Amino acid sequence: MMSTTSGVPVVASDRVSLEEAIKGLQVAIEKYQVLYKLSKLYLHFKDVNPVEVRLHEAACFVSMASIKRLLAEATTPPQSGKQVAYIAEADHHLNSAKAIYSDLTLHEPSQLECKRGLANILQEGGSLRYVQEKLAETQSMWAEACAVYEDIGDAPAVAALVGHHILPRVFRRRSQCLLQNLP
Repeated sequence: MMSTTSGVPVVASDRVSLEEAIKGLQVAIEKYQVLYKLSKLYLHFKDVNPVEVRLHEAACFVSMASIKRLLAEATTPPQSGKQVAYIAEADHHLNSAKAIYSDLTLHEPSQLECKRGLANILQEGGSLRYVQEKLAETQSMWAEACAVYEDIGDAPAVAALVGHHILPRVFRRRSQCLLQNLP
């Protein structure tokens, strides 16, 4: 049993549950990809919003990356081959999600969910760097994610990041002032 950065221990039964969740997310991604193609090709699927389908697919990739990060955190000993593999897979999933959000941003520049998705990727990427003990990269990615969350007015996400001890004190103060002004 090992504790994650959130302080929650991961036990063997949790590991099995996480692996099952990954399988479910992989199936969901495959279905979203098929649905997206069908919505583009066939008139019968005209009521399917392809942008929404892509957003859901990207969210699944971010969730898979989060699960892989949790598995990497729970892997002992640290920096083992298995942990490195989990981190590489998580990075791959984040890159897949980023490609989707970036593509959607080109077509839907005002899409709030694309900005939130990119911020989620930055937050999760920062968490991955934290597992790797790359604190400068963690701080940079979390600060960038926090700035995007502030930009879109996502107070709960800002609050979650501001509470972390790695963000610089000045940045936390600025964000806390902003939190007081958000609805």
